[in-house]
Amino acid sequence: MPLDRKPSEPFTPKLILAFMPATVGKITVKKGQKVKEGEELLIFTAMKMDNRILAPMDGKVKSVNARTGESVPKNTILLELE
Repeated sequence: MPLDRKPSEPFTPKLILAFMPATVGKITVKKGQKVKEGEELLIFTAMKMDNRILAPMDGKVKSVNARTGESVPKNTILLELE
């Protein structure tokens, strides 16, 4: 086993992360809004493609950490659900 291997982090469905470097195109929810599983949360553009980010579960938007037009690196927390 390599010594420089990073420890894995547990999957947290309440944190919506950028899965690759991208530009936030449109945020379709607001803080405090209730969402259903599969509902669109935001759209971001990576590699000339629009990616729709959907709610992984029913919940309420706890925080919106991104702004429209903002470039974000991989693993940036975009939204948090409660």
